[in-house]
Amino acid sequence: AEAVRSLLGTQLLKEKAKPGEWRKWADRSAVLLREYHSEIRREVASFGLTAESADSQRAMRNLRESIDQLRTIDDDWVITHSTGERGTRVVFEPVWPREACEELLFRGAERRVLMSATMQLEGLTPLGLDQRNVEFTEYDSPFAVERRPVWLIDIAPRLYMKWTSPESHERLLLSRLDAFTSPRLDAGRSGLVQSVSYDRARRISEQSRNAHRTITNIIQSPTWMRGGKRQVDVTREATEQFKRRSAGGEGVAYCTPSMSMGEDFPHDQCRWIGIPKLPFMNMTSPVMKARKAADAGYQNRTMATVLMQSLGRGMRSELDWCEGAIFDASIFWFVKDYPHLFTKWFLKALRPVKRLPPMLHVA
Repeated sequence: AEAVRSLLGTQLLKEKAKPGEWRKWADRSAVLLREYHSEIRREVASFGLTAESADSQRAMRNLRESIDQLRTIDDDWVITHSTGERGTRVVFEPVWPREACEELLFRGAERRVLMSATMQLEGLTPLGLDQRNVEFTEYDSPFAVERRPVWLIDIAPRLYMKWTSPESHERLLLSRLDAFTSPRLDAGRSGLVQSVSYDRARRISEQSRNAHRTITNIIQSPTWMRGGKRQVDVTREATEQFKRRSAGGEGVAYCTPSMSMGEDFPHDQCRWIGIPKLPFMNMTSPVMKARKAADAGYQNRTMATVLMQSLGRGMRSELDWCEGAIFDASIFWFVKDYPHLFTKWFLKALRPVKRLPPMLHVA
C-alpha cells in the first residue's frame, strides 16, 4: 500500500472491492505508471542516473509487473487484505490454476503426457483438463512391496489425531513414535518424521527422548511477536545437515512439516518414515474455503496425494528400501471410504499391525 501511494499517488481499493473493480483500478494505475516512468526518464536524461532514480526505477518495475498481472485476474479470484508492521498487504489468488495452465504449462500442445507416481484422474480437473478426453493408465510399481511396507499402527487405544488433539493423545503419540524410532536410530538407521504442522515438529524435536539425535528445520527466533517467539524455517541448512549425518552412518531423525515433496533421500539417507498425523490441509483461509466450496472432494484428494508423496521420499530405486509407519488411526476409515484416491502401489504396501513392528530386514 505504501509503495502504491508513494509511486502513483493513489490509494488501494477497499476490502470489499470485487475483481472487476481491481482490474479497472489496475488499468488506471498502468496509465499513471507510464506517466511516472516518463518523468524518471526525463530526470535521468537531464541529471544522469542517481541512486534515488535507480531505486525508483527498480520499485517501478516491480510494481508494473504486479499491476500487469492484476489486469488479467478473473472474477472468481480470491482477494484477502492483511495489515501488519509494514502496512496493508493485498493478496490475489486464483481458486484453480486452470486459467494459467494453457499459457504457462501446456503452451498450445495438442497432445499432453503427464506422468506422476501419485496423481489420480480426479486431480486433472484443476488443470483444466476434461476427464472425458483423457486416457488414464496406471502401472504397477517396479519397487518390490516387501522393500517398502507401510505399517498402519492399530494399537489400543487408537489415536485419531486432529489439530485440536488433547495433550494426553500427544503424549501417547510421542511415546509410540519414540518406541518405533529408537531401535532404528540405535542401529544407525536414519529417517523422517513428517510432522505436518510446525508446532508438532517443535514439540517432537524438543520432547522426544531422541531429541539429542533429532534435526528439525524449525527454530525459535529471539524476536518476540505477539507475546511469543517467532518460528523460523531453516530448511536448507537442516536438510544438508541431515543428509550429511545420515550418509555418514549416524542414526538421526529429521522432524519436519515440509518434506512431503521436492527432496530425495535415497538409501542410507532415509530407511524409515513416520507419519504422526494424516496431512489434512488447513481449510480456513479464504482461497481454501473457495476451493472446498467448488470441489467437495478437494481436501480429501489433496490429503491422499500428500500422504503418498510423504511416504515416497526414502524409496528412490529398485535397490532401495524404506519402511513407513502411520500412527494416526484415521487412516483406517479414510482408506475404507476413499480407496479410489490412492494408487495401487500404495494400497498394496499397507500392513495393519497390532503392535509396533520390528525393524525391516531386506536380503
